Amino acid sequence: RHRVERSTLWKDMTAAEAREQVNTRAYEQVNKAKDRLEIQVSGQLKTVVSSFKAAKDLEQEDPAMVLSGARDMIRSVISPEMFSIFVLEEQNLTVMVKSGWKAEQPVKESFGIRDPLYQAIVGEKRFLTLNNREDRDILDGEGVMAGPMINRENGDVSGMIKIESLGFMDFNVSSVENFKALCEWAGASYDLANRLQSARADSVVNQDS
Repeated sequence: RHRVERSTLWKDMTAAEAREQVNTRAYEQVNKAKDRLEIQVSGQLKTVVSSFKAAKDLEQEDPAMVLSGARDMIRSVISPEMFSIFVLEEQNLTVMVKSGWKAEQPVKESFGIRDPLYQAIVGEKRFLTLNNREDRDILDGEGVMAGPMINRENGDVSGMIKIESLGFMDFNVSSVENFKALCEWAGASYDLANRLQSARADSVVNQDS
């Protein structure tokens, strides 16, 4: 009887030790997952705060401040390695903001009315992405995505946002949709700022002067 009880206790102890090891490994995995989630949530919170600050900068009456806000919004929402913002002036798309541009990666600083990219952005008001074969031919190595800064209320195009370089994992359906929304938001804000500036300049009583 004692030998049977001893054998039973030994088996119970062995099973308890095995359960303890399983519980220890499970705890370590949960702890690691918790750490990863904390880092992820912290990063998302930082992104949300940065996006909110950039969004406030878009709501400006000064066109230059709107472009500055759009730049910060692109960085916080899409996080591209290279991007640029062009404005439409006298039938030319001219770069006003550029980020991450490198000398060994030459990029055009303006597009005229004869350029296919100008015709697609300004004439056809299209959004272009590298994963579309027809769009890829129009982009012609100048970027991953390009879209018009358009005010949907009146259809006016005031410029173009172009993403020249983007991480492989960051180029997805979500980033494309965010890019389109950002182009329209920036376009509406920039168009409104230009209209307010023109109205102020033409007014009889000018607050600035």
